[in-house]
Amino acid sequence: MELKVKDNKFYLLEASIFKHALSNEKWIYDTETDAVKGFKKLISEKQLEPENIVIMEVDTTEEKWRINAVPWAKIAMQLVKGE
Repeated sequence: MELKVKDNKFYLLEASIFKHALSNEKWIYDTETDAVKGFKKLISEKQLEPENIVIMEVDTTEEKWRINAVPWAKIAMQLVKGE
């Protein structure tokens, strides 16, 4: 599998999913909007541990990459708007 980073950023959705045991799973998206859509789809299909869900923005512009969590208020606004 090959992934190409667009505009020096990508978004990582990480969630703990209840199966037989709690397991962390991760997905990569091109945009924040796509990551929120992925989160919305995930919560409709699986039982998640609410305390262990995060969307992170990874900025690869400089040699030292920056990783920042996307604020929950921003995620909630996109979910409410249906974006």
